[in-house]
Amino acid sequence: MAAIDVHMLVMPSNRADWREQALASIVDAANRVDSAIELHLAPAVPGHMGKARAAAYALGDAPLVTFVDEDDWLEPDAFVAVLAALDGRVGNVLTAGRVHHLATGQSTLTARGLLVVKRELALAFPWDDYPLCGTCDLRDAVRPDLLSVAVYNRRDHQSSGRALFASQGASTCRG
Repeated sequence: MAAIDVHMLVMPSNRADWREQALASIVDAANRVDSAIELHLAPAVPGHMGKARAAAYALGDAPLVTFVDEDDWLEPDAFVAVLAALDGRVGNVLTAGRVHHLATGQSTLTARGLLVVKRELALAFPWDDYPLCGTCDLRDAVRPDLLSVAVYNRRDHQSSGRALFASQGASTCRG
């Protein structure tokens, strides 16, 4: 089975309890598979998420890479689902996810979940061009196989990333 390097960008100003939940969910999901899942914590780059992603995707040496934001979390079967979809090949996969709207207490399904891509594609992506994020354009560029299983949980709240988007006059993750 394929190995996966998982990174998390860390901002000391974000909620430590959510970060701990995210970390625990990655460890739990990794412990449920026989493949090597390595977690890497990387410092955020204030004002430029793309530069932080570029540095974080360079950590480790697994053929596949992904990330989990520190205010989100994985379902226990996240890597089971991804690795079953890959079935021994190295490819690109995007799972479904759930968005938890903290203001309303409701959750919705989304096509934006856990994005697992070939390392060389993540490293070749022009992250310097994306101060706000870039993962939407990475996803569009690699054209991953889509999985309907929802294994990524995203909190919809006023985060440091949203504050950066707002300061740049943007509402989406596009550069």
